[in-house]
Amino acid sequence: MSTDHAARRVAALHRARADEAARKRQAVLDTLQKMAGNGVRVTLDLVARQADVSRQFLYSDSELRASVEQARNTPPSAPHHDLSEDSGGLRTDLLLAREEIKRLRTENAKLKTKLIGMSPAPS
Repeated sequence: MSTDHAARRVAALHRARADEAARKRQAVLDTLQKMAGNGVRVTLDLVARQADVSRQFLYSDSELRASVEQARNTPPSAPHHDLSEDSGGLRTDLLLAREEIKRLRTENAKLKTKLIGMSPAPS
């Protein structure tokens, strides 16, 4: 493999990584905006799950981490319908549970597909 070809491949990988990081960043910002309008208590874990990024991604980007912290400390713009003290926590728990169910269903479907592919063909 020529040095020029290798350099082009490395440059392409760097561009792809930068594009993916930009996509993830935008997903986090979009998620924060949605959460602020829905009256949901913002947590780092919930933002990471909703934006489909790792918590490490949020921790490693100081601007995103600051945005999450600011959202955590800002009262939601949409008032809760249930004004009890725990309604924000319950909404967060519900959203986390829904995301976990979605993730498990996807994982289950992938495992079923993999299992079907491994089964011997009927004779």
